[in-house]
Amino acid sequence: MSSRRTNIHREMARKMAAEDAKHGRTIERVATESMDTLDAFEAAIQAAIASKEYTPMGLANFAAAKGKQTLMALATLERDQARVRARVQEHRTAMATLPTGDAAQQREIRAELHKLDPILRNLMVRRTEDPEVLRACETAPRDFPLVPGEILQEGRERFGMQQHPELVAEVQDLEGFASHCELYTTAAKQGMHAVVKELLPTAQGFEDALRAK
Repeated sequence: MSSRRTNIHREMARKMAAEDAKHGRTIERVATESMDTLDAFEAAIQAAIASKEYTPMGLANFAAAKGKQTLMALATLERDQARVRARVQEHRTAMATLPTGDAAQQREIRAELHKLDPILRNLMVRRTEDPEVLRACETAPRDFPLVPGEILQEGRERFGMQQHPELVAEVQDLEGFASHCELYTTAAKQGMHAVVKELLPTAQGFEDALRAK
């Protein structure tokens, strides 16, 4: 039986499934499994309380054992999210990878960049569409960088986005998908602790037992 707290998330997922033709059904599955896991946890705690077989500490230990099972079930769903985020990182790495270029030309560029005012140099690197400028900064001596690392990274990312628009679109799509799935697994974890706080006489005993190996 679904609780009020899980029904809210189930309804959100149903709406998302109707609006997102590509990922909606997968997101709805993650939401359903996350909320089913939370409902099963709550039902087990309520049944244990109704049985009147447990002392307060015994009930906390029972809830912790069920809590560990709940976290293990949610971890399975989170592994799928981790794989998606790994793909996102692969795409970001590909976008930020610069061609090798010409070392002699890069030395010439570094010499010219050294002549510029630092503010102007940072602006140029941040906005450049020339990979040789970025490589020149990247291969500068570490003890004497031409621009701060975050400026170079920003320039690389901007260049990568210009060169790989198809990866930009896929990264945005995958990040949105992973974030929506994470919403439901996180909600299930938070819901588990909310159930304990509402139903158990000693929530701290649950937390201590949950952390114990």
